[in-house]
Amino acid sequence: MDDWALVAELCYMFDLDPAGLVKEARERAVSPREIIASFTRTFAYMRIPGIEGSVNAPLTELDALPPGSLDKRIVFNDAIWIDIFRRSHAISTMSGEHVAAVVAFLRARAPDWYDLGPGGGDIQAWLEMTPLMHALRRRLEALDEAD
Repeated sequence: MDDWALVAELCYMFDLDPAGLVKEARERAVSPREIIASFTRTFAYMRIPGIEGSVNAPLTELDALPPGSLDKRIVFNDAIWIDIFRRSHAISTMSGEHVAAVVAFLRARAPDWYDLGPGGGDIQAWLEMTPLMHALRRRLEALDEAD
């Protein structure tokens, strides 16, 4: 089995569509080995019978979900962004283009996050008040000032 086929099989294990993940990986020159390593990290946080030492991921392990997944808890931190491939990006070093893309992504996904936001309140307004959005806006401001 080649590496891309293994990525597809791992996606199916987690009920993920591999087509989107593979497409994104190829567009961003992410190797299948890097994606496989991300899935491997995920297994360490799962309680799997017969695998010693597996535990549920603590809140601080935002890369614990499989590639192609979004850990909604990310909005409660102000230091990093975890991308679709489970790679960590320090907000303080992200480009303006990357920050803007993350902000647009979060705003588009916010309606899916009713379980995190204010019950019955404005989910977009809630998102704007999260530590992650504050940090992303601060980064954009810092980049604007540097220009």
